[in-house]
Amino acid sequence: MKPKLGCWVLCMCIYAASSAQISLGLGGGFLSNQLLSNLSGRPEKYAAGYGLFVPLSADLHLCKHFYLDLAVSYAQKSYMLDRTDSFMTLNTHYRNEYLQLQVAPAYSYLFCHQPQGRVSPVPWARLIVFAGAYGAYWAAGHLTGAVPNLINTAVAFPSYSYIDQAYSFDPRRDNRWEWGLQAGFSFQYLVSPDSGPFLAMRFYQGETDQQKAYMQDQVPRYNRSFGFAFGLIKSFGGLKEGCSHCPFKKKKKQKKS
Repeated sequence: MKPKLGCWVLCMCIYAASSAQISLGLGGGFLSNQLLSNLSGRPEKYAAGYGLFVPLSADLHLCKHFYLDLAVSYAQKSYMLDRTDSFMTLNTHYRNEYLQLQVAPAYSYLFCHQPQGRVSPVPWARLIVFAGAYGAYWAAGHLTGAVPNLINTAVAFPSYSYIDQAYSFDPRRDNRWEWGLQAGFSFQYLVSPDSGPFLAMRFYQGETDQQKAYMQDQVPRYNRSFGFAFGLIKSFGGLKEGCSHCPFKKKKKQKKS
C-alpha cells in the first residue's frame, strides 16, 4: 500500500511541476503539544508543552483553485509530566524533536481589488486551506526537571534527583515513527503579485502510539499538536487560479435610466 501511495504522490508532483507554478514558503513560530493518554488511578498527569516550529512548504498548482500542499518541518513536541501526590513539586519536562513530512490537497481563494485606471483586478491576499496526512521521525529528545527517588528511601539518600540530559532511546520500547492526520490554513498578504508575508496554522493528530507493544496492559500515548508560523512566500509562474469573487462584498446596484 505504501509503494502505491508513494507512486501516486510522485505522479502528482510531476504533473504539478509541469504546470509551471509553484509557491515556496519558509516560516518560523511555535508549536503547542499535548500527550494524550489515560492516567486514571495514577498520581500524575500530562500537561501541554511548547517548542519551536519551522515549516518549509511548497504549493504545486493542479487545476483552477486546487493545489498539492507539500511541507517538511522541524517540530519540538514537548510536554510536562506533573505529579499530583506527595511529590507534586517534582515535575519533568520532555522536549521531543521531530522531522515531519506532510502532504495534502489544498484549495486556494484569491482576494482582489480594482484599482482606478486598471481594467483587470489585482490580487492583494490569498487564503489556502488543506487537509491530509503526515509522517514524522522522532530524531532526538531531552529531559529536564526532578525525578523522585523511589528506590533508596533511607534518610541518607535524597528524596529526589535533578536531571538535565538527552533522552536515551530504547529500540524495544520507543516507536520513533509517527503517522497521523493534519489540516490547517495559510493566509498570505501579497506585497507584490507573487510574494509577501504569510501566517499559517497547522493541526496534527498522531494515530500511532509513541511506544511499541513491549509489555502487558500498556497505555497508549498519542501526540496532538497545534503549530503557528509566520514567514515569507514566493510564487513562481504566476497565480493561475484567477481572482475570486468575495462573498462579503456587496454588489453595487445599477441605477435605472
